[in-house]
Amino acid sequence: MNTTALTDTEVLALYRQWSERTYASGFEASSAYIVQQFRAWLCNQVLDSQRPFRDYERAMLAEYRRQEAS
Repeated sequence: MNTTALTDTEVLALYRQWSERTYASGFEASSAYIVQQFRAWLCNQVLDSQRPFRDYERAMLAEYRRQEAS
């Protein structure tokens, strides 16, 4: 995931996800510090997304695809 290529809609959706996980709030009011925290989280998500899938992740995807096909 290239963060500079994200649309405004994608950035806001990811911000909502981060806000919910971090603050249990669907949307945390922004400040320079909050946005800095979000950008650090997003950078870690990008790095994490570049690692190979783990076995349990592959198993989840296989079951997801099986359910989608039925």
